[in-house]
Amino acid sequence: MTLSFRRRAILILLVIPLVEKTSGKTFGRSLRYIDHVKKEQSHTLKNAYHQSANLDNQARRKHNETATTLLQQRRLRKKSISVKEYERLQPAKGARSPTKSKSSKKSKSSKKSKSPKASKSSKDSISESPTVTISENPTAAISESPTASISESPTATISEIPTVTISLAPTISPESSSSSAPSISSSSAPSISKIIKLSSVPSSAPTSINCTDPETRERLLMKSFVAISGEKSFFDPNSPQSKAAEWIINEDPLNVNPCTFSGLAQRYAMVVFYFALDGDDWIYNEGWLGGTSMCVGWQKVSCDRDGLVSSLLLSRNNLVGKIPREVKELTGMQLFQAYDNEISGRIPTEIGLLQNMVGFDIESNKLEGELFFDEVFELTNIQFFRASGNQFSGTVPWNNVITSFPKLKQFWIAKNR
Repeated sequence: MTLSFRRRAILILLVIPLVEKTSGKTFGRSLRYIDHVKKEQSHTLKNAYHQSANLDNQARRKHNETATTLLQQRRLRKKSISVKEYERLQPAKGARSPTKSKSSKKSKSSKKSKSPKASKSSKDSISESPTVTISENPTAAISESPTASISESPTATISEIPTVTISLAPTISPESSSSSAPSISSSSAPSISKIIKLSSVPSSAPTSINCTDPETRERLLMKSFVAISGEKSFFDPNSPQSKAAEWIINEDPLNVNPCTFSGLAQRYAMVVFYFALDGDDWIYNEGWLGGTSMCVGWQKVSCDRDGLVSSLLLSRNNLVGKIPREVKELTGMQLFQAYDNEISGRIPTEIGLLQNMVGFDIESNKLEGELFFDEVFELTNIQFFRASGNQFSGTVPWNNVITSFPKLKQFWIAKNR
């Protein structure tokens, strides 16, 4: 049975208010719930902010308390130090210690008597009570705590001028040891005789060195050789350096004087070169290790006007061994020829110090390692550079060769690795 249009309209009008009322209640509840959630979130955020702020305040308080404590401790230390200094420097009021009377009596007696006996009594007083009697400041002896003036080191009990304890008119010259006053080295305090001997005040009559004395001569020669080669080079008695030193000291007919001979370093370097490359078996070694000058009697050696070795022409001469570092002393070297030999090892980096070098020829040997190390580019005057037929390795830095060797005319490096 179908409802009429009128009834339907009445029913709709009755149902719509109920639906609106129900939906309105539901929407309101949703809004209230959302507001409640927002309030809880804001409350949680506020609590977290307050907690972090409290933690920051606590950390600041602790930091301030720590800084205040450290500052107070520092002030207390300064105050205690100043109090100690005041007590040490100021005499005690109303009381005189027995040490004061003793020191005053001894100072009076030392002023009255200037004889050696007086100085002897003062010395005895130093050894008995080194804490007070020898200080120039009399207030140091009046302190309530006499140990405050004593340093941990035994020499602190001595005045800044140590000879004050010897006589009223002290001197730091070595002549003070010959006076009638007793020597300070006999007291219980440490001796200062070594300090007097090492004084910076020059002696009026310095002792001359006898360079011809055998022991003095040997010591001075070895000092020069060690400065050139280093101490380790002489650990082995069969090393070229040891052999060269032995020959110059005991066998050289020239008997060089280390104090007057100007060419000692050059002669030593040449002798080391001779022993390092087995000079006894050379084909041309006439005059080597002779008593004449290297510039006159030594075969294949030439010198300039200043007496410096300027050339060594030792090609095809049966050189066997390694080039020693001592060649750095041949500063006048201009031409070094040693091709077609049995030279092995590496070229010493000290070769770069020979900046007058014009020709360097080491072809057809057994040299190895790097040929173009940094120091070799110091040879800016080089014109002939020949190193073919060896066992050198590495690459050729052409930019450095072009810029560092502007005078280069020959550059032979074939037949290497």
